[in-house]
Amino acid sequence: ISSNGVEPTIDIGKTIQLKATYAPSNATLKWSSYNTANATVTSNGLVTGKNECSYVTIEASLTYKGTSGTVTIVKDTMRIKVVQPNFLITFNANGGSTPTASKSVTKNHQYGTLPVPTRTGYSFEGWYTAKSGGTKVTETNISTADLTLYAHWKANNYTVKFDFKGGSGSPASKNVTYDSTYG
Repeated sequence: ISSNGVEPTIDIGKTIQLKATYAPSNATLKWSSYNTANATVTSNGLVTGKNECSYVTIEASLTYKGTSGTVTIVKDTMRIKVVQPNFLITFNANGGSTPTASKSVTKNHQYGTLPVPTRTGYSFEGWYTAKSGGTKVTETNISTADLTLYAHWKANNYTVKFDFKGGSGSPASKNVTYDSTYG
């Protein structure tokens, strides 16, 4: 069995197919795992990741039944690393702009640092699971699936002061909200 010099990596719960080329064609190929708690392998070489580990050894043994009995011709092993899968968090700035479009987070790990988006005339209130409403998330939330997070905004309030250019008038100022009608 060969991995072209690269130790294969498999996500927990995912599979990879191993193949072996051998002769004579009437020999029997048997696959086995040295640690079935971390990875299993079927009789046709399909490996399933079970638990995270630095590596699990998969063995292929080739036996041949000839006139003088059954002989093991070859035993070969391959190391496979089993890892937690990564999930993609996509950031929707919801009318603003964000310095980071997405990030990869390991399953069952915290989101970590979240980007801070900007929007003219608005204050950022946080990342949420829905465009409007939804649940607010923070850096300590745990990743369990791919997810899109939406920026929520609050329009800023401003005080508009009126300059009557030497004349008089009322009011002298008015509180207004960005993007709102006032008059």
